[in-house]
Amino acid sequence: IYGGIVERHPDSGEIVIGRQYQNHNPRPGPVYAGGGYTPSTLMLEDVERKLIPLLDKFPDLVNDVTTGGAQPLHMCGMSRNKQHAVRELVKRGGDIEALDT
Repeated sequence: IYGGIVERHPDSGEIVIGRQYQNHNPRPGPVYAGGGYTPSTLMLEDVERKLIPLLDKFPDLVNDVTTGGAQPLHMCGMSRNKQHAVRELVKRGGDIEALDT
């Protein structure tokens, strides 16, 4: 799963790095916690009604790290519906230089 919920260390909140989902990538990366896609990934398909309200409430999610090391801007390239979120993410500080794993 690319864009999934990641495991976080219970004390520090840091993302747990280790074996990636179903070992699709042999390099270590954010560990899948289960539960499907992150809210930041799910909201990309409806910029006005879902993404903007989410980022208004949780502005740090503009660069949310998900499984595969994907951030919301990475996920915008995964479907035609999500491409329309690019402008809003960049406007709010989306990291255009971010690399996934």
